[in-house]
Amino acid sequence: KYPDCIIIREKDFHTDCLNIINAADTKYILFGIDDVVFFDSVDLDLIDQTFCQHQGRILGFTLRFSPESLKSSNDEINESTVNNQKVYSLN
Repeated sequence: KYPDCIIIREKDFHTDCLNIINAADTKYILFGIDDVVFFDSVDLDLIDQTFCQHQGRILGFTLRFSPESLKSSNDEINESTVNNQKVYSLN
């Protein structure tokens, strides 16, 4: 059903992960783990625009955290607007 999907059986996570990253011929790489459930749509345009707007300043984008869930962190939480939506970054 998904001819471009490649399943890789894990042997050594670190080596497997580096091999996948090095072989990827794509702008971004999306990681999902076994306990992720998407119950609503994912705005991939917002993610792409965030990377473009903050090019060179961010490494990743997560859908897991809100500012409230990060309050216990010692990191500075910064708010910005991308495509009329609030996004947050940690310093």
